[in-house]
Amino acid sequence: MSKYITVDKTFIKSDNKSSLIIARYFYSLLAFIILSIILYLSFGYLDIVISLLKSLTLSFLFASVIAYVINIIDKDYRFMNIYRKDNIHIISLIIGLLAIDTNILILLVAILVSVIIKKINRNINLSASLYGICIIFIYKYLNNDLYLVNNLLSIELNKGIIKEYLLGINYLNPILSLLVFIYLFLKKSIKYNIFIAYIITIFIIMLIIGIFNIIHIILPFIILASNSLLFLAIYTSTDYMNTPTINETQIIYGIILGILTSILTFIIYPFSVIIPIIIGPYILTKLLDNNSYRIKYHKK
Repeated sequence: MSKYITVDKTFIKSDNKSSLIIARYFYSLLAFIILSIILYLSFGYLDIVISLLKSLTLSFLFASVIAYVINIIDKDYRFMNIYRKDNIHIISLIIGLLAIDTNILILLVAILVSVIIKKINRNINLSASLYGICIIFIYKYLNNDLYLVNNLLSIELNKGIIKEYLLGINYLNPILSLLVFIYLFLKKSIKYNIFIAYIITIFIIMLIIGIFNIIHIILPFIILASNSLLFLAIYTSTDYMNTPTINETQIIYGIILGILTSILTFIIYPFSVIIPIIIGPYILTKLLDNNSYRIKYHKK
């Protein structure tokens, strides 16, 4: 009779501990924030820097207080556990990066929802930030305060577009995001198969669509640079606690997420990245891993 072996560890080809992996995510996030601030200041965007620092500070404070209050209710009185066990500091910074110029009450609600979901569902980690980001996006969308590309199929490449997307005025900087991926990849701290499969799938689909709409190679690069897609793919789509554990299933998982994101880009553009990454783990992870031949035919 076949026996299924389960191991309680992080499934990444490395001897890294999960705590070390999380620490590297935190360091990379700090580097991302510092470099973003330097870029904004270099181009004279002091107002963006001030808004960013305000958003990050409030997000961090709100998350810390809410998480600690919940811990007290659970009779856990060690304040540092909200960072050591729950990684609230990273989740709050991710939300803070995407919450610039957000109403303070909406930010508070977003943080509250993310922290509560993180506390309830121990199988999610950094991707808990997506729930708060979704609330922020909904609020901004309803108030016409969310930056949108009105017609993706009629984009013209110009200096303004290049500066806007590469600098990260309305979206998180894609170049810095790729540098973060390279760092985490070299440190063997990311499920790179998911990220690569996800990005390549989106690129190919958008390239085909672009060719048929006479804008050729411009579209896939605009899509990958916009909507903070690369940043969110790195920090939330590869969540090691609730994503597939085997190389083959990680690739399939990334491809499916890429297809969903590509479809939703032309339907609900602001949420095309968030929705697939939120629902993916609940629907796909166990389904893919349980049907992987490496598990199915593994005998003790």
